[in-house]
Amino acid sequence: MAAAQTTRGVAGGRKRMRRDVLDASRFDIRAVNKEFKQIPIELMKPGLFQTRRSFKPKALKELAASLEATGSNITPLIIRPLKFAVGYEIICGERRWRAAQLNGFETLLCCVGEYTDQQALYLSGADNIQREDLNPLEEAQSYELMLETGMTQLEVADEIGKSRSHVANHLRLLTLPLSVRDMIGHEQLSFAQARPLCSLSMPGLQIDIARKAVAKRWSSKKIEAEVSEAQEKRKRPLRSSVSGEDVDIKRLREQVVEQTGYLCAIVKTEKGGWQIGFNAGTTEEFQGILDRLGVNTEML
Repeated sequence: MAAAQTTRGVAGGRKRMRRDVLDASRFDIRAVNKEFKQIPIELMKPGLFQTRRSFKPKALKELAASLEATGSNITPLIIRPLKFAVGYEIICGERRWRAAQLNGFETLLCCVGEYTDQQALYLSGADNIQREDLNPLEEAQSYELMLETGMTQLEVADEIGKSRSHVANHLRLLTLPLSVRDMIGHEQLSFAQARPLCSLSMPGLQIDIARKAVAKRWSSKKIEAEVSEAQEKRKRPLRSSVSGEDVDIKRLREQVVEQTGYLCAIVKTEKGGWQIGFNAGTTEEFQGILDRLGVNTEML
């Protein structure tokens, strides 16, 4: 029953956001003077606030076929005049613009308005959230756009009909290292798989676990277990970390641990040299360290 209520809640949120964003009263968007007209495709360029970075060729071809069947775009693009050049910035509708180019269309129906940056941020974020094929990272980026308008997480959650924790948990994905975010963006990691990684403060370990999860097709439960084990290991004192350790060496050691995700010892020798050693608890961890050092063990 709870699952059914959640499904209805999400569907209700989609339905709420499916209203025409041009009629939104927030930020006085409804009051902006708008003009609907055909605009040459060559005069338009992608917007500053577009969160989508990946446009699947197959999906674009399907959209292009739909545009071809109707002869034009039924849903207008939302655009605004460029400030320092001739032309227009696309606020909403870049996919339609790209698909239309595949068909050789010369113009598209557009809603032209003198939107402020705040209004453009809101429109772009709200429009993105309406999409059915939104991946978790794009959803998080859409929430971030709406927050940049000055809205709170609670206001964003209320706007889309979801809980504040839902918004907050997705926003945490944006704190992950870039390579991990790429895995989410390319749908190699789901939200359920990526979420446990957010509780780690070590980028190196986040990347390491994410890579293993993708390569070995770990479930979210397995990733949670790996994260828990990593957190327990971090609590254990390193044998070489004796009292009286130089404060600068200690700080350096902590930074190495944060970046690599592996416990280590750093020692300054009597002759002025340096030694560093990593603590690998398992063969897999040892292999992970070697991989990070660029050592090709397959040649051995």
